[in-house]
Amino acid sequence: TPMRSPRRGWMILWGVSSCSSLRDDPLPGTDAAVEATVVTDTVDLEIEVDVLRVDARSCPGGQVVCGDTCVDRTSSALHCGACGRACDAGQTCVGGACRVTCPPGQTNCTGTCRDLSVDYGNCGACGRACDAGQVCSAGACVTSCGRGTTLCGGACVMTATDPGNCGGCGMTCPSRMNASAVCNVSACSFVCSAGAADCDRLAPNGCETSLTTDLRNCGACGRLCSLPQASSACRGGACAVSVCVTGFADCDGNPTNGCEVTASSDVAHCGACGTRCGAGQRCLAGSCRTPCGATTCASGQICSDSSCVPSSWRIFSRWEPRDIGMYGSQPFNLSAASNVAFTATVATGDVFDVGILTAADWATWSGGGGPVGWVFYYAVSTASDHVYLGPGNYVLGFRCRSPRGRCTISNSIYDY
Repeated sequence: TPMRSPRRGWMILWGVSSCSSLRDDPLPGTDAAVEATVVTDTVDLEIEVDVLRVDARSCPGGQVVCGDTCVDRTSSALHCGACGRACDAGQTCVGGACRVTCPPGQTNCTGTCRDLSVDYGNCGACGRACDAGQVCSAGACVTSCGRGTTLCGGACVMTATDPGNCGGCGMTCPSRMNASAVCNVSACSFVCSAGAADCDRLAPNGCETSLTTDLRNCGACGRLCSLPQASSACRGGACAVSVCVTGFADCDGNPTNGCEVTASSDVAHCGACGTRCGAGQRCLAGSCRTPCGATTCASGQICSDSSCVPSSWRIFSRWEPRDIGMYGSQPFNLSAASNVAFTATVATGDVFDVGILTAADWATWSGGGGPVGWVFYYAVSTASDHVYLGPGNYVLGFRCRSPRGRCTISNSIYDY
């Protein structure tokens, strides 16, 4: 276990026999968090990912969220003009208002569908009534019904096609949800309004399915929306991505392949679409990180001598790898008081002492005396520390504890 100087300070160690944990702030625009544990004595990297949880729903232009689906309130029969405002049977939503939709051969006369070819009160045109003793046949007021029509309630109707007299006078076809009643060969049926369908084939509930929003019947009966790595939605009769599975993203906007990007590890889309990691970086848990020895540096850090240090630290002295034997030192001078930090690295597994000393303390320590100064004892492989110093001459000193009696060391000194 590393020992610290009894005289002053505290130490930070990065090394092969150490372990540390880190937590990054959530990615901007998300509520994600990243947790990681680095176990460096086995050089394993274990990462628990919880990223890219996206709650915002992006509806196509002109649509809003009603409940849990995107709808066009100018045309939705279930949400006409406002969420939850449903149109009555036989009506459709036009411009955000429920309006009567007449089947082929009929005309909307003040909110009621009329067959102008046979309607006594609307003969040939809405509001044009026949005189007493006349009937309406083929859109004209006459004294008797023409061939193929039957007099029902003062009107000449074709009972083979008239929904109000289907198969006989007074035999009205029932209204169905989201549909218009029709009479075909004296048999009642119905035609679904735009965007609705009879997918369960049960006449009593009419056109019960919304083809514009139903996940299991999106655009057509039986067309299921199931997109890869995503919660699917049906918007305007087309399958779309609602929310991506944690760790994935939809970066190409193509709904057919769902959330195609693994944003937790893709260097071109790290954490979010278009976030590209820099040269030499890796994407881990949705964050661009710089490889550094057996670990990786978090955002705002740089790798120096196999240690992650704040990117704000400025290197003002560096020592490339060299053989120091039993003792070694790197002198440096401070013209003004400053925060000073250092990193130092030796061969993997080697043990060494390192510290910032005055010239007098260095003479004592390198001569076999001690403890002195600001010294980190029994560091393994790599060490880092920082301290506030006044102006003057100092030494970053090393003592090798390797059984070989020699160490090859590299180091950097920073101010910040």
